[in-house]
Amino acid sequence: HDLSQQIIEFRGFLDEHVLWVRSTETLGLGDVAGATVAAGRLMEPVRWNEALRAAVGETLRRPAALAAAIAFLILAYSCRKHVERRLVELCAGPKNGASIQFGNALRGIGLSLVLSAGWPAILLALGYRLTAAPQATEFSVGLGKAFLAIAALVWGCQLVREICLEGRVGHRLFLWPPAVLVSVRRTLEMTVLFGSPLIGVLVLSDHVNVDGAASLHRIALVSTLAFVSLQCFTLLRIDGAVMRSIQQHHPGSMLCRFKRLIWVASIAAPIVLAAISFVGYHYSATQLSGRFAESLVAILGLIVLHSLALRWLRINGYNRKL
Repeated sequence: HDLSQQIIEFRGFLDEHVLWVRSTETLGLGDVAGATVAAGRLMEPVRWNEALRAAVGETLRRPAALAAAIAFLILAYSCRKHVERRLVELCAGPKNGASIQFGNALRGIGLSLVLSAGWPAILLALGYRLTAAPQATEFSVGLGKAFLAIAALVWGCQLVREICLEGRVGHRLFLWPPAVLVSVRRTLEMTVLFGSPLIGVLVLSDHVNVDGAASLHRIALVSTLAFVSLQCFTLLRIDGAVMRSIQQHHPGSMLCRFKRLIWVASIAAPIVLAAISFVGYHYSATQLSGRFAESLVAILGLIVLHSLALRWLRINGYNRKL
């Protein structure tokens, strides 16, 4: 009997943790009810009181990290005007007869990183405190990991937004079109506003064992992927600023030739992942969604590296003419 039970349990584990093996049933009204129950359990005041006690207790025991984060936040906001002026100076064009330094672009990105690290630093410190506290409960650890995920998302979005501000690195040094920068900033603001709570619920429900948590995690994943698809639809639409800029400045490029395919693929990829989770292949959808997010970060990194390379080539050509 014990061996049969172990076989059943192991078979269930394999069903839930092997790619392209159906790990659950099709999403239905029962999952919505379960997610509602889980949300109610997660909002119970006793759980948040435990998390607050864990955070306060760990802060009193080891106050250095949180104090450093708060000091960094105060320093960043008190020196923000000075840093912004310095950043504008770095992004300004060369004076008559003066050579251009490639290092200004790297310094500009570094200052943008500092300017974007205000509240994300607090979230990182709080998340670390909650996950590392000796008296942390399961909910506290899950909440801490949710804060860490939100901090990573917000910091990344704020960094790109700082780069895309008018007169900053993207505008002055990378020569990105102003209309594209406005569209990107609008997309990033919507991502922070709506994506942060979705990511928080997604991570928290994955690390807390309450009734209906699996259903809540599944619905959060489907909702997050649907939101990503909507953002791709808005940012990369054919008549949008990004695609118009590509068509105007690079009419013969591969991006221009396949712009419709790129637009459709960017919309369809998260929708397909959401559909995979919806029909029961939730573990597969979760793993592939992580790879999809990593791919988006890699694409963003390649865009920045490409812009840096073009900046270096332009600087070398300009300096040789002096």
